[in-house]
Amino acid sequence: KKELLLEHHVLVIGGGKTFGDYLFPGKLFAQKLKHYLLHELQQFISQGKLILGLGNGFQILVELGILPFVDFKKHISFLPRNFNSWAYLSVQTTTPCIYTKGFQGMYLPLLSSYSFVYMEQQTFETLQKNNQLVLFYGDSTYKPLQPLEQSVCGICDASGKIFGLLAHPEGY
Repeated sequence: KKELLLEHHVLVIGGGKTFGDYLFPGKLFAQKLKHYLLHELQQFISQGKLILGLGNGFQILVELGILPFVDFKKHISFLPRNFNSWAYLSVQTTTPCIYTKGFQGMYLPLLSSYSFVYMEQQTFETLQKNNQLVLFYGDSTYKPLQPLEQSVCGICDASGKIFGLLAHPEGY
């Protein structure tokens, strides 16, 4: 039932190659959510409830327009579709993101070759100015990789209650 969503305080949209990612990561699942739950999702957000998107879930939040538009293209064309690796992530401690409070860095699995974010320079600058860039790929000391524009791994909304990350903490 649609109403069940509003009975909860946290929505987690996990990864998992929804619909095989044949069209584009998260696109079909986002369209289904728009069709069936748009009104309830809008209410959920307006009530200040928490939303977390993991991997494909991050892509779904972007497709829904809940998080700012960024592009999820394959970073390196020779990466296999079912790419598996681990990554050091640098946490930007000045963001409002409630999910990363108390963390300086994380070491988490990546489960897809779509684990890279691309955005226009203006989008990057706006998100940076608004303190919404939460996670960057880092080195083993959790120092962000350069250039920053090419190492974004997670962003949040202005409230810090909606967060999308490309890594998969559930795979830890």
